Amino acid sequence: MTAPVLEIDKISKRYATPEGEFTALDAVTLSINEGELILFRGPSGSGKSTLLAILAGFDEPSAGEARFRGRDICKFSKRDLMAFRRNHLSVIFSYFNLIPHFSALQNVARASDQILRSMQPEDALALVGLADAAHLRASQLTPEQQQRVAIARAIVKEPQIMLCDEPAGSLAPEEADGIYQLLGDLNRELGITMIVVGDNEKMKRRADRIFSLSNHTPSTPLAVPEPMEQTPVTVS
Repeated sequence: MTAPVLEIDKISKRYATPEGEFTALDAVTLSINEGELILFRGPSGSGKSTLLAILAGFDEPSAGEARFRGRDICKFSKRDLMAFRRNHLSVIFSYFNLIPHFSALQNVARASDQILRSMQPEDALALVGLADAAHLRASQLTPEQQQRVAIARAIVKEPQIMLCDEPAGSLAPEEADGIYQLLGDLNRELGITMIVVGDNEKMKRRADRIFSLSNHTPSTPLAVPEPMEQTPVTVS
């Protein structure tokens, strides 16, 4: 059996506040297999973004481990963490973080520099449906098109993992549907392991497993349409 690409082992995160200690995550345990599309849902403050930040190495847990192919991300040296993010990981946020006066192509090409492998920037834009907009400045694009450029920038380096934190959070509902549909298509076509935070019907239908984060731990998986297999999950 293939080893999981990501392992979340009893991850907890606590913060000190003027009102006392706040628990964002409490002993979360979960294994994620290569090529899976995992959807996390839950109310604001339930720890979804905190979990993604730990997996990306932006934050450290109070306890537990987050392992990439058996290695604890939280114990990476600065050099190893930079290499992990550069060569294996892409992160997509609600906001696009494009350079407004650069073209779509230039924005994507910047992400392909100094990495182990990459597809052609033009191919990445074609995969997100923007081949004809490659030479338009980012400021000339609609919000949905700008997020598609951000996704092209994420996939151009052929990452093994994509973390998507409310990737359509700044878009209108009809635009959000297109973004979630695109992410599902890219997961299947490119085999990228994706962890998505959001709540969208199209994404729920495409996800391999869905978790609802409440009380700071993942609940039992929600129903996923057949014939998708429900993989057992350990919750501490």
